[in-house]
Amino acid sequence: MSSNELIHHSVSLCQSTAEGSTRQDFSVEELLAARKNSWRDWLCSAGTENLHISPDGEAYAATCRVGGVYGNVFQGRLELPTQWIRCTKTWCMCGADMQLRKARIKAFQVRSTEPLPERKTEIAEPDWVSPTQEEAHRRFPKTVTWDLSRRCNYSCSYCHPSVSNHTDAHWTREKIWTAVDVIESRFCRGVASKWVFTGGEPTLNPSFMEVVDRLAAAGHLLHVQSNGSLGPDYFARLAKKACIGLSLHLESLNRERFLQTVEAMLATGSPYWMGVRIMVPPGRSGEAVEMRDKLLRLPSARERLNINMSPLYQRLNQDQLQEYSKSELELILQFA
Repeated sequence: MSSNELIHHSVSLCQSTAEGSTRQDFSVEELLAARKNSWRDWLCSAGTENLHISPDGEAYAATCRVGGVYGNVFQGRLELPTQWIRCTKTWCMCGADMQLRKARIKAFQVRSTEPLPERKTEIAEPDWVSPTQEEAHRRFPKTVTWDLSRRCNYSCSYCHPSVSNHTDAHWTREKIWTAVDVIESRFCRGVASKWVFTGGEPTLNPSFMEVVDRLAAAGHLLHVQSNGSLGPDYFARLAKKACIGLSLHLESLNRERFLQTVEAMLATGSPYWMGVRIMVPPGRSGEAVEMRDKLLRLPSARERLNINMSPLYQRLNQDQLQEYSKSELELILQFA
């Protein structure tokens, strides 16, 4: 099996040429490693098709926080932009943000709503960006990304304290229900949407499974980004209700338990997407490859599990990669 067979492409860079439109597809990890994730001064659908909620309930157009605060969902306030906003960031750092529709100039904005070009070539200077998973985007055209809390049970050296700690209190069930009501009424507006939960570690909240059940019952699509630490039984239940992306952290990992958790998820036969993103610190790519190989040996993993490797950014400077040798970065990119 080639290293590309399990790559989950989610972002399409598109270009208009004299010979017709063309595209190049990427996973978010490929974009990060190749440094093709810069759309400064472009127009972006953040705020109209995407909503990001911080651990404190503040609402932003996207994880990048361009445009500032649009309200607080725990306080019942939410006023969102009605037009695409202009990017002011040098780098687009969040996987969810990278998948948002974007246009270099307004003339290409409508092109991002059209079917993807069939012709594929290497793109040097794209004109617009579209989600690769067109059918899923049409079914769920709006996305809510929600950092439910900074609370996490890991202490990874590369996680900034603004997104991870051991002290944040959990939001109560009642507070979360209030926030869900606000988001559904003022952003979703009756449209089935994709809800992406992350943190911190979202599954630590005692009410989290209830949140999943409520949103699934309303017809929304759920995606949970987690470290998988609650183990096989919990994630076997969750896998039947939501897409799951597990982040594999070599610094904090109980490796045998992680493998058991992934095996339990796969054994459910769930139709939902499952993936593992291996976070690779400098000097530890060999360990990452070893874990990748062990994951691929799990029953049905080669058919069902999407596995990526990701380079890490500096803890206090999230625009800069940590220092990798050329050969190690090339290896990560090979499996990105």
